[in-house]
Amino acid sequence: MEFKIEAVKFAETHSNRETARKFQVDESMVRRWVQNKANLNAAYDQPGPSKKKLKLGCGRKPCLSTIEDKLMEKIAHEREQQHHVSSKLITVWAKTMADENGLTEFAASRGWLCNFLRRFNLTLRRRTTTEQSVPHDLEEKISSLIEFNKKQRDLHKFLLSMIANMDEILLWADVPSATTDVPSATIDVPSVTVDKKRRRAVPIRTTGHDENFLHCVSGHESGRDKGGTLRCDPS
Repeated sequence: MEFKIEAVKFAETHSNRETARKFQVDESMVRRWVQNKANLNAAYDQPGPSKKKLKLGCGRKPCLSTIEDKLMEKIAHEREQQHHVSSKLITVWAKTMADENGLTEFAASRGWLCNFLRRFNLTLRRRTTTEQSVPHDLEEKISSLIEFNKKQRDLHKFLLSMIANMDEILLWADVPSATTDVPSATIDVPSVTVDKKRRRAVPIRTTGHDENFLHCVSGHESGRDKGGTLRCDPS
C-alpha cells in the first residue's frame, strides 16, 4: 500500500511515464492508481486487519527494487568479466540477497525471473564472437583470382584435370554447448548466458581447452572421380 501511495505522490509532480519508469510498473497501472487516489488513502488510513491484508497483497515492496538493482550490478560485473550467468544462478543470487535483507518469504519464482529479465532488458543469449566483415573489394579480388588462374594456365599449359581444390578447417578440442545455460558433467562452459538484448558480441570465458585444435587440410583433384587427401596437424 505504501508503494502505491508513494508512486501517486511522485506522479503529482511528474508525468505518468516518468513515474512508471521510476517504480518499474506499467504506465496504465500508474493512471489507475492516480484515479483511485482517494480510495487508496482511505484504505491506508483505515485501522484493522484490512489494512494489513492490502499491504501484503498489493504490488512489489520498495526494498525488493533495491535488491534487484544490486542484482543487476552483480550480473553486469560478471558479464564484464565474460563469466557465464545462468537463469538458475540469478535466482540463487536473488534468494540469497532477499534472505540477507529479511525477506524470507521471497521465493525467486520463475514468474519473478521472467519479469526481472524484462524490466532490465535482459534475455538468454548464445555465445558469439566478433564477426568478420566482408572486404569492401571482395568482387575485385574474386575477379583478380579468376584472371590470375587463366594467365597461369595459358603460361604453363596444364590441363583442367590437374587443378585441385583444397579446403581447411579447425577441429576444436573443446566446443561449448549452444543449447543450454546450465553447466553439466560433460559441458564445462555453456554457450548460453543472460545478457543485454541486441548486444552484437556475447563472449563467454572458457576453460582454455578451446584454444587447442587440429589444423586439417583436405584436397581433391578434378581428374579423380572420388577420393582425396586429408592431413591433420596439431596447432
